[in-house]
Amino acid sequence: MRKLDLDFEFDSETIEEKISRLSNDFKPASFNKEVLRKKLVDLGYDINNLTTSDISQKSILVVDSSFIEKELQFHCLWALHSVALYSKFDNTHHKDPIVGHGTIMYKDLMYDSFIDVGNIIPYDQIETRGGLIRMTEEYEFLIRNYELLKKEGIDTDYLIIDGSLYTNISHIKTDPHKFPEHTSALKAHEALIKTGRAIGMVEDSHSIDISKQIGINTTNIFLFDLILNPNEYVVDKKEDINICYIKLPSKKLSYTESRKSNPITVRWEFSFPNFEKDLKNLVGMWLLEDDLLHSQIYPVRITDYLTRKIKLSGLLEEIIKKVNLAPKFRDMREG
Repeated sequence: MRKLDLDFEFDSETIEEKISRLSNDFKPASFNKEVLRKKLVDLGYDINNLTTSDISQKSILVVDSSFIEKELQFHCLWALHSVALYSKFDNTHHKDPIVGHGTIMYKDLMYDSFIDVGNIIPYDQIETRGGLIRMTEEYEFLIRNYELLKKEGIDTDYLIIDGSLYTNISHIKTDPHKFPEHTSALKAHEALIKTGRAIGMVEDSHSIDISKQIGINTTNIFLFDLILNPNEYVVDKKEDINICYIKLPSKKLSYTESRKSNPITVRWEFSFPNFEKDLKNLVGMWLLEDDLLHSQIYPVRITDYLTRKIKLSGLLEEIIKKVNLAPKFRDMREG
C-alpha cells in the first residue's frame, strides 16, 4: 500500500498489461459452415427450406406494453401501458395511419389502450415479480380483446406478442420464489396457449443452449446466422412451443434500385403444430414491407411504438408526490 496524498493514482502499467492480454480474446474467429451444419444435423435437428407460396389474407391481433418500476423506501411502484392492435393483411396498399404518408398492406386497423399502476407487496424479488406482472397484464389484455372481437363477429387468425413465449413460461416454472404473480402469470400463459393461435416474435435472443451442444461460444441466433442459407429454418420444440430460427432473405431497398438488404436471422415461436404455412405467410408479409432492417412485421413494430406514446415515469412521480411517499434510502441520503 502507498501513503494517501494528493498524488493518488491507479496502477496504469497493470491495466495496460491486462488490456494487452484481453485483446487476444478479440481476434476474429473462423468457423467451418459445413462442419457446423453436420454437427447440427447429427444432434437431431432438421434444416428445412422455406418454399415460396401465395400469401393468404390474415387477421392479426398484437399486444405490447411499456413497463417501469420505481423503488422507494417502503414500496416499489410500477406502471404499465399496454396496447392491443388489430389489423388485417390483404396484400393491397393502404395509407399508413400512423406515419401519415406511405402505404401499408394492412387494413381495418383498430386499437385498445390500457394503463395500470400498482405496488409490489411484499417488498421482495421485485425484479422477477415485475416481469411476471407485465406478462400477466399483456396476456390478459390480449385475450380480453380477442374475446371482444369474437363477440363482434370478427375472427382473429394470429395472436402475436413481442417477445418469447418459451422464455416467459420457463421463467415462471424455474424461479424458486412463489408469489401470487407466478400463479396469475401461469394462468394467463395457459389461457393464451389454449387459443391455439399464439405467436411470439423475438427481435433478439441470448439463448446459447444449441450452440453449446455444438461446441462454439456464441448465441443460437449467431450460430444460425452462420450456418443457415436464406430461406432456411430450424425448429427446436420446447414446452410445446415450436421455436423457429429462420434466415430471412434479402429484399430490395426502397430508396435505391441497386442495393438489397442483408439476410437477417430471427427467432419466431409458434404455440401450435402444423405451423409451416403460417410461417410462410408471415415471412411473405415481412418481405412486402418497407421497413427493411427490422425483424418483425408492421403491426408488431407499430404496437411497440404506441406503447411509448405515454410517459409512465411522470405518472409514478405524480403518485409519489400526491401520497408523499418516502424515497429509497440511498436517494434520501444523496438528496
